[in-house]
Amino acid sequence: MIYRTKKITVRLTNKEYAKLREMSETSGLKMEPVIRKLLVGYEIRPRPNATYIKLIKELSAVGNNLNQIAHLANATGKITEEQWKETHQLLEKIWDFCAYEL
Repeated sequence: MIYRTKKITVRLTNKEYAKLREMSETSGLKMEPVIRKLLVGYEIRPRPNATYIKLIKELSAVGNNLNQIAHLANATGKITEEQWKETHQLLEKIWDFCAYEL
């Protein structure tokens, strides 16, 4: 665990404070972590929107299902017609979701 023992006080203009606050709000981070990240050269980016987060979760779930089918196919050396259809449906779901959401 990192213990931060050094404390500094920084005075900002209204404009500087507004910029820091904006960066904090758009990134979803508090002001202190934003300042720390800027000190080490990290680019502060906006927090992903809800659609992007939904896409990542959906792709993760579909990828997990595909991985299970691939693992079974590699273990047995074959894939059933049902598994092939499921794989095809999962890939179509990915394609449809990406085309619709992006």
